[in-house]
Amino acid sequence: MKGHIATYAGLGVSELIFDFRSEEPKESLERMERFAEVMAKTKA
Repeated sequence: MKGHIATYAGLGVSELIFDFRSEEPKESLERMERFAEVMAKTKA
């Protein structure tokens, strides 16, 4: 994930929007939690 973000930054992108919406609020929260786990692994 970190590499993908760096690639976008190298192309001039300064803002990314992640959309976790779902028809069910519980599913939206699950998506956010999975994303948080991935991002926690990319810190460094």
